Amino acid sequence: MKCFLIAFLSICTLGRQPMKFREDALCATLVELNYGLCLMTKEARDSDGAPYEADLLYYFFLCIQKHMFENGRIDNIFADLYYSKFTERLHEVLKEWHPKISLLGYVIPSRITEEMLWDCKQLGAHSPATLLYTLMYFNTKYFMLKTVEQHSKLAFSKVLKQMKKNPGNSKDKCSSIRYLRLYGQHQAGQKVTEDMYVEQLENSENPLRCPIKLYDFYLFKCPQSAKGRNDAFYLNAEPVVAPNSPIWYSTQPVSYEAMEQMLTRILMIREVQEACANTHISSFQ
Repeated sequence: MKCFLIAFLSICTLGRQPMKFREDALCATLVELNYGLCLMTKEARDSDGAPYEADLLYYFFLCIQKHMFENGRIDNIFADLYYSKFTERLHEVLKEWHPKISLLGYVIPSRITEEMLWDCKQLGAHSPATLLYTLMYFNTKYFMLKTVEQHSKLAFSKVLKQMKKNPGNSKDKCSSIRYLRLYGQHQAGQKVTEDMYVEQLENSENPLRCPIKLYDFYLFKCPQSAKGRNDAFYLNAEPVVAPNSPIWYSTQPVSYEAMEQMLTRILMIREVQEACANTHISSFQ
């Protein structure tokens, strides 16, 4: 993958003047790397000259991101503002993607998996942007929010943390588990039964990947005035924050365009597609 990126960087030009790049992509400047990645979204081809399928191209970029993190370069090419031109170009490619059907009628799964995103540090609490993306991922996978409009209607006041008996621990009848429940997704006048609610269960075996703990951490990093809002859930990250900053987010909601870019990548994840295929829960209204 390193050689793949270097090959593209070596042929980039900016305007009429060729751009000269370092051989090691890890040492490329922000301008060089951003431009090289933009060029890849447009010019990358497989051995027979055909454009790469969207999920494979996204897979390549995730591999580049992992290579950067593993070698001490902490840029997040999917979230940092100075890569906005790249993410815009990538979005134009990815938004047209949909799962293919084999000749035998089976859905061909996406190459993008949840585990890959954890490995590439695109999921977790590594930064404000990563944490926000993780919450949107969980809300898509478990709450079945599959459109920007559905996510836009989500609010702090509609997500409640509760506790119930742990269905996974049959030996200890007193064992309990925390979970998030989404309220307000049903139409007015509709009779609501217990099995119509959607939930996110606590992951006690892996706290770093637990939806409840990450939701708690998100609340901890949000301004106090935003925590009871009934008109927003996803808040913009502050422009400059340190990991130990008490507040990571502003009171301004994330824009429609930013949510659209994040959700487009989320809907390509294999586990999200499987969750959507296996549930019969009504869409969020």
